[in-house]
Amino acid sequence: MIQRVPPTVQPASGRKPPGGYHAQLGYRAPERLAVEYKRRFDAHDLDGLRDLHAKGFAMVDHREHNSQDAEEEWRPEYGSPDLRIEMEEVLACDERVIAMRATVRGTNPDGQAFEVSLGLVDAVEDGLFVSADRYDAENRDAILARYTELGGSLAP
Repeated sequence: MIQRVPPTVQPASGRKPPGGYHAQLGYRAPERLAVEYKRRFDAHDLDGLRDLHAKGFAMVDHREHNSQDAEEEWRPEYGSPDLRIEMEEVLACDERVIAMRATVRGTNPDGQAFEVSLGLVDAVEDGLFVSADRYDAENRDAILARYTELGGSLAP
């Protein structure tokens, strides 16, 4: 279940969003893009995921342990048939930057269940991801520091 620190932005029409995942995320561009990313990730739509990234997109992994080998177990192209991402908590979000925690879950090719928790800071321009920073999920201070460094506002 997603927990949201800033209040969810409601649509101007006053209609409530549909239940489940969408109900927990607001209507800011980074939140909408996160919902679309989840949809494509869960569908294992690699080309669709690539289409969400702007030209020149850059990702930096700040996690304590080099996780390249671990990620090979869960990337869609490595054969986890039930791979999915769960957005656990939005820490902060404005019109351009989002900071959140997420967990990737699935079953590796050997049949063992796994989960990888991440802290994510994504910057969005023109409806596309322009940068992504990955952190250990429990490193809230570093996640929020990067969020504000990218210009994210902590005001509700």
